[in-house]
Amino acid sequence: MFSLEDMRYCDPSLISFIGRTQEGQPVELIQHVNQISILLMKLPRQYPAEPKKPIGFRLEERE
Repeated sequence: MFSLEDMRYCDPSLISFIGRTQEGQPVELIQHVNQISILLMKLPRQYPAEPKKPIGFRLEERE
């Protein structure tokens, strides 16, 4: 179990879930889009004083 901080899409078929464990260790789960089976559940925020970060996909501009 980990707190989700970011998600990334790696063209053409990988999705990366980035976050931290309850102990603060960084984790990254990389899965093929055909194999995704993930349970999302609400947890208390680890750092409630920090502003909320939106979670989702965003397009990065390529040069």
